Amino acid sequence: MPGPPGQRSGRPTHPGVVFASMGCCQPREKMEDKVAKAMYGDMFDNTAPRKTKEAHCSWCYEFTMHFFIKDKDHWLCDACKGKTAEAPRCADAMARLETSNKRSAVCAKTLPNWEEILEKKKKVFSKQWNATKIRYELTRESPTRHQASKEGLVRPFLYLASMSAPHRALLAIQLGWCPFTEEAFGDAHEEAWQILAKKYMGLRARC
Repeated sequence: MPGPPGQRSGRPTHPGVVFASMGCCQPREKMEDKVAKAMYGDMFDNTAPRKTKEAHCSWCYEFTMHFFIKDKDHWLCDACKGKTAEAPRCADAMARLETSNKRSAVCAKTLPNWEEILEKKKKVFSKQWNATKIRYELTRESPTRHQASKEGLVRPFLYLASMSAPHRALLAIQLGWCPFTEEAFGDAHEEAWQILAKKYMGLRARC
């Protein structure tokens, strides 16, 4: 039976629900308590001082706030929730942690295609996303759609293809790779299939 108005149920909010409600890759001045609580549960201490740093994120390519997670010994981007580390060669950027080894962290701002990727991301994210565009993506044919149908994955494939580019990007980052550096970025069908079937990292590999 639902409780009185304003009272929350006992079931904890899944982090994915919290992140989706906040949108994707939008810089915020501080991490909201509900996000930290959803991610860290009883380890979250609202009264403890937080070590922060404002810098470019090598995951989402946004200039945003990063929070140091002491228990896990890494930083967390406030915009995309990607794991980051300080970049020794770039004071205004944070490297992305694709593995647990900090020596393999990638600082995107030091790469020669930084500006090119920024421009491509801006172009893709600025495209209008409405019912007409969604209907087009749901009905058009493509090699990846045929592959998804062949392997019995057409329903989750179409669901992912109907999502906006920012939301697919956020999901890819949470699964462990930077979508903006992939050749598939900008094609809804290619991105959807990659999220489903990327080797060792896609949703299918995790089920």
